[in-house]
Amino acid sequence: MNYFIKTILPCIILSSISACTQQPNTISQNDQKNLSWIEQEDSTAANYIDTVEYILLEAHPDGLFREIDKLIVKNDKIFIFDFIGRNQVLVFDRNGKFLYKTGNRGRGPKEYIQLRNFTVDDKFIYLIDNIKHELLLHDIQNGNFITKKTLPFVVYDMAVFDNGNYIFSWAVVDGAILSPGQQPYRIYITDSDMNIKNSIFPTNENDCSVLSRFSYLTHSKGYFVFNTLVSDSIAVFDRKAPDSVKVYHIDFKNRKAPLEAKNDPERLSGFHYLSETPIMTPKYMIGQFNEDKYGGQPFIYDLNRQTVVGTNIIKDTSRFLQKPLAYFDNQIFSLYDYSTYIFQMKNGLCTLPDSVKKHMDKGDGVLITYHLK
Repeated sequence: MNYFIKTILPCIILSSISACTQQPNTISQNDQKNLSWIEQEDSTAANYIDTVEYILLEAHPDGLFREIDKLIVKNDKIFIFDFIGRNQVLVFDRNGKFLYKTGNRGRGPKEYIQLRNFTVDDKFIYLIDNIKHELLLHDIQNGNFITKKTLPFVVYDMAVFDNGNYIFSWAVVDGAILSPGQQPYRIYITDSDMNIKNSIFPTNENDCSVLSRFSYLTHSKGYFVFNTLVSDSIAVFDRKAPDSVKVYHIDFKNRKAPLEAKNDPERLSGFHYLSETPIMTPKYMIGQFNEDKYGGQPFIYDLNRQTVVGTNIIKDTSRFLQKPLAYFDNQIFSLYDYSTYIFQMKNGLCTLPDSVKKHMDKGDGVLITYHLK
């Protein structure tokens, strides 16, 4: 169960994160902030991690997955989305016991043709089916189908504000389409009846993406974070206030990916940009940034000091930070990558409990939780 390797896709032109809405409004300068990218040479991510624990996922026949394309932790449950393998959401408890799977493929009234993404709130699991233009709602306690709503647009990710409004994201990827009448924005905010209340970050011909990903929104206790493809900017939405958004621009200085390189993956090698949407906590921004053509480098960014640390598999051993997938209760959740496990064991870099070794040797899923200082 290695990490999903992003596919290089033909480029379709779109803008960098800008700020306008249907009204139209603009994001004021007070709602934008530049962040310096200063690497701490004498520190690594391990210095920000207090303890590390492992969650052994039960190898239930209905709970097996190929990849984790999105992971959400909500109270006592872990929700795993496997797009390519099962095309389902699998639900486990915080100890790794399999609870249930959500949704089924098909053309029936309670089924989806293709599950594009999902989210959760306190009551429901929301499933996006762009082919049938439907949002299916399932009971968060048992996964049973409850109802469905018509989607007025094509979208690739979503989250739910505390007041019940929805935030949806769209991105230009290979073969991307729009629903009839859909205006090309990256973010749509609707009420619970799918009436569009706001659309921000329009696309135009000034930017280009060459990489694809499954998720564009991350969740934390107080925020949703949005980041688009090959970008050094993030938009942070207050979960309690759908009209409140702050944009952060990361200053990669001379390592910033030039506009003309965004059509060429080879030219992107060596430049920095956020390869996944980061997670925001009150103290840190945690995610992955592109360092070379071989993939993302996990990082922890100290928001107060405006300094960043990476991770080192030789130095950090058991506290080696792997790809951050989710955040809950001051913990970062990651999948224990099998290739990292093999490298660490062959080189004597990590002492693991026997139960974790046995689970990994069988090819079963293991999550790592990093308790932050």
